[in-house]
Amino acid sequence: MTRADSPDRGKELMLKVKAGDEEAFAALVGLYQKIVINIVYRYLGDAARAEDLAQEVFLRVYRARKTYKPLARFKTWLYRIAVNLVVNESETRKKQKAVSLEVLRGENGREFNFPDRKAATPMEEMERSELLHHVREAVLALPEKQRLAVVLNKYQDLSYNEVADIMGMSVEAVKSVLFRAREKIRARLDRYLKIEANDEV
Repeated sequence: MTRADSPDRGKELMLKVKAGDEEAFAALVGLYQKIVINIVYRYLGDAARAEDLAQEVFLRVYRARKTYKPLARFKTWLYRIAVNLVVNESETRKKQKAVSLEVLRGENGREFNFPDRKAATPMEEMERSELLHHVREAVLALPEKQRLAVVLNKYQDLSYNEVADIMGMSVEAVKSVLFRAREKIRARLDRYLKIEANDEV
């Protein structure tokens, strides 16, 4: 477990920030900045914008310091702020950039895996790139709630309970949202694979 994964560390620093400790805020940013940038990037697919929005996330954290209450894990509280920000951002973008997923596992255990970049031949790399494009398109086509649940669960490796806390849903609702998302992605990829197979005949 990393220091950023420890809920006590985040709470400890945030309580110091609440008490007026500016150095604690700098430490908090250093501890969680990469995590915040990653979740924003995975949702929007825009590295430059992810860094800008990460700064906005921590600005909101600082503004909320006086009213902060350590009722939940700090990381969960921080994720809620980041999620609200990226959702608002996505609503203002005319054309969203896609989120890429390396692996999607369905309820029946089926996986969509991509070749290892180091071991891939030029042909495998081309096929991987094309399939990844279709995965991105499939994720982009998901309704917002489904897309966000997939990003949190798959990219951030959060449990159903954590995703439920962040999204304000029950665990069963999260499972249902993820199941529907996987089905939609799988159906879209199946259509692509069938088209590819027909082209080779």
